[in-house]
Amino acid sequence: MAGLQYAGEFSLDKCELISSAGVTVDISSLIVEINIFEDIFAHSLNGSIIIGDTNNLVDNMPIVGQEFIALKITTPGMAEQKIDFSENVFCLHEIGVRQETTTSSEMIELRICTPELLRNHRTRISKSYEETIDKIVQSVLENEKYVNTKKDIFVEPTQGIRKIISPNYHPFHFIRNLTRESISAKNNSPHYLFFENIFG
Repeated sequence: MAGLQYAGEFSLDKCELISSAGVTVDISSLIVEINIFEDIFAHSLNGSIIIGDTNNLVDNMPIVGQEFIALKITTPGMAEQKIDFSENVFCLHEIGVRQETTTSSEMIELRICTPELLRNHRTRISKSYEETIDKIVQSVLENEKYVNTKKDIFVEPTQGIRKIISPNYHPFHFIRNLTRESISAKNNSPHYLFFENIFG
């Protein structure tokens, strides 16, 4: 009978390391530990993958911190509850701790984040807007010049047309400022948060 056999059981369906040159390596058999961090006060997902490297991937591939990681994790018997980053992949931005082991292998920490975080650091917005704040936020996230996200976006409607100028801010900084001025069109609540989770 299909289903959970024990608490915390999961199935690692896919974990591929994709180099900037397009070379793909399946590292699912090397995985020791996967950590993905969500925070309602963080604008993007961060995480780490620890692998037991027996093939000296760091030097042979090589891994330089410009790679991508396609990841898909499911819970047995609950296929709809999945962590799927096979299309919207993670970016490998840093190699963390490297530790030699006694079995002629090396434990390597690969630090990952979503690509929107890196795009945020590379771009700035110098533009004026005249629209409701929820539409401004959606425009910034989907605009090819700024964040250019292809993920699902969940925005609670806000009230009132606003005239706002972004004076050369990074997109996430600009959106964080907008959350402080937003008032909900549903219940007049002034408490808005801007964050990413595994669903969008």
